[in-house]
Amino acid sequence: MFPGTRVGQAASVASVFDSAKSPGSIAVGVAEGNYTPEGKATSLYSGHTDPGNHVTNRGFCSWNRAANLSLAEADQRCLASLQKHSQKIAQQLEKRGLKPDEHLHALVNGTDVWNQSNSAGPEFVTQYQEALNLGLQGKAA
Repeated sequence: MFPGTRVGQAASVASVFDSAKSPGSIAVGVAEGNYTPEGKATSLYSGHTDPGNHVTNRGFCSWNRAANLSLAEADQRCLASLQKHSQKIAQQLEKRGLKPDEHLHALVNGTDVWNQSNSAGPEFVTQYQEALNLGLQGKAA
């Protein structure tokens, strides 16, 4: 179950990052501190200074260097990025014989890692596969 989904409401690979209010987007927004688990904006959503590089972040996924962007622009850029990276994570899962719809937590977590780091994101599925090979399952993997 992801933030923004109700009991009995399953997320699919295609719907996880459909919009800024889709389950995967809400999960990323919660991890960034910009959404509540219900998908409501927090005080950080409208803009805050990134603690790592000291530039302005805006929107649900803390779009970086966004001082001159509207919230809508920041959210749109972020959503496009999450969609692109989630497709790459899904492809990597499939190459390893893992069905993305059976590993939605990995799809969302891998996309979130990619949102945090363009160098760590591409390595997520390799690390996830290693965790599965060690016998870890689900969120523990």
